[in-house]
Amino acid sequence: MFGGDLSLRQWVVAAFPRAISNIVDDSLLLLHHDAVNNSTSDERRSGTDDSMVLHEILVPIMEIGLSCSKETPEGRMTMREVVASLKRVRGMMQDLGVFSSTSATAV
Repeated sequence: MFGGDLSLRQWVVAAFPRAISNIVDDSLLLLHHDAVNNSTSDERRSGTDDSMVLHEILVPIMEIGLSCSKETPEGRMTMREVVASLKRVRGMMQDLGVFSSTSATAV
């Protein structure tokens, strides 16, 4: 995975965003694939490539993680910003049919 003097954060930054599939757990990719295949055509955006949907969801989540793991606290997102960003991601997931609003818990 990563080695030498490279930290986990540095490894993710080096792969982000073009090689995001190399830094995401394969089981998450399989869960996404199964969810897309099991959803009805009404729940999916027509003509959308699975990898594009996954990329649209994972990039903002990884951005949040990278921001929260910056070396200095001044460079990090506030928890208020994190919550707002995660709510936007949840909305995107609902719009893309990746996850239904009935399965979402209130934040």
